[in-house]
Amino acid sequence: AKDTFTEAKLKRSLSYERTSNAFSLFHGKCNRIIQGGILLFGLIPWLFSILLSSVGLPFVVSAICISVALNWLDDIIDIPFDWHSTFTLEERFGFNTTTKKIFWTDFFKNQLVSAIFTTGSIALSYFCLYGIHKFYGRVDWKVAIVFAVFSVIFGMLIEIVYMKIITPSFNKVEPMKDCELKTKM
Repeated sequence: AKDTFTEAKLKRSLSYERTSNAFSLFHGKCNRIIQGGILLFGLIPWLFSILLSSVGLPFVVSAICISVALNWLDDIIDIPFDWHSTFTLEERFGFNTTTKKIFWTDFFKNQLVSAIFTTGSIALSYFCLYGIHKFYGRVDWKVAIVFAVFSVIFGMLIEIVYMKIITPSFNKVEPMKDCELKTKM
């Protein structure tokens, strides 16, 4: 590391890491408080009752709508935290290379990709469990374990698709040039 980083860069990087970790803890606590409030005040059952009775959506579609809405709510709540992290913390330590235009473009691209994959995977999960319940009359622990294993495998496949197809579609990805750092790695 001494060949790659000067003492000043190392100190700045460590200081940024400490500040960033402290901010991440604060961010996480704020998210837990908001999520706790959503649970405590019964927002999810209230939304279910509206979607099931007033709107007349089927149970599975209502569950998908609520899952997607909660995901979007979480992303919207994260905007000020991400903004502060990018344009205040990273800026203070000289690590920010993002413009406001790139920030918002990336946010909306992530929302689009997330909407497609999240909605698809949640829908697939709910429909599978709903179908198993309808076919067998119940979902026991054996079915839950098999479903969990398939969910992990599905998650790994999504990661591969994300790395091989989605990331190169939205970002400039190129192999690392032959250099001293690559040799050391």
